[in-house]
Amino acid sequence: MKLSRRTIALFIAVFIPCLVHANERFLYTGDGNLTVKNSHSGASASLNYRDATGRLSPQAQAAFNKVWNVPAPFNVAPRLISLLDYVQDKYLKGAPLVIDSGYRSPTHNENLRKKGKLAGQTSYHIEAMAADLGIDRKTSQKIWEELREFKYGGVGFYGSGELHVDSGKPRFWDAATALPKDKSPPENRNIYLNVDYDVYQSGENVKLTFTGVSDFPFGVKRQMSLLRGGKKEKIEPLYKSVSSGDCVVIQNRTEAHGITLQLADDLKNGEYEIEAEFCDPKTQKMPEKIFSRVFKID
Repeated sequence: MKLSRRTIALFIAVFIPCLVHANERFLYTGDGNLTVKNSHSGASASLNYRDATGRLSPQAQAAFNKVWNVPAPFNVAPRLISLLDYVQDKYLKGAPLVIDSGYRSPTHNENLRKKGKLAGQTSYHIEAMAADLGIDRKTSQKIWEELREFKYGGVGFYGSGELHVDSGKPRFWDAATALPKDKSPPENRNIYLNVDYDVYQSGENVKLTFTGVSDFPFGVKRQMSLLRGGKKEKIEPLYKSVSSGDCVVIQNRTEAHGITLQLADDLKNGEYEIEAEFCDPKTQKMPEKIFSRVFKID
């Protein structure tokens, strides 16, 4: 399912005024307290995860990483935590969320695929951006029907007591449509650019993550563009540590998660997005360029 940038911007315009408090960073969130438990390892966490700026605190990040079983240097996505907080508060009245599947290594994910399980080749579980929740069938379906209308991340309903929620590219599916009918290699055709929060202030850092990546390596131009209302704003070139060349080669998933840019300290309030252009090496199915999830400077 394709979601236009105009639609995303509309969602931001509608929902930002309704944020819980001045430092809230996400469109969808709860009271800032989340209780989760891993049904396999028994690891659990119950805490207020926000720091004074509305970001995920280091202590909360470490606790949730343990529940999801995320290895360094990766972290559970803050947007996923906030979305699960929304689900818990609205539908479960604060009852603990049971995580049946959190982080999956690429090897484990591929083994599931070979066994015929409903695991996508570019699953967001391998990005630490997804959770399969053990919830009763009636509640799962109700959550799925609402979240899919948000067009905010991925949500899957399998007709049983399990619900998939992720903070990646907006899309939805059920058991019949979980896996693509096209069995040809994806060759990075689903590549997506995520930002870690929905709301920033001028001068802050934005963490970028290339997700939906099926094939490494791939190239991305060193210079990205910051767009406001379709108009380009100047930003400093990325990848300053790379000594030469305009095309930076992303070799692995760690590098795809390790991109940070600093916003200028004089940006006007409004909705922005980042444009990234690809360069060699790239596959034939890759787009020429992609745009990040829309975010707001406030």
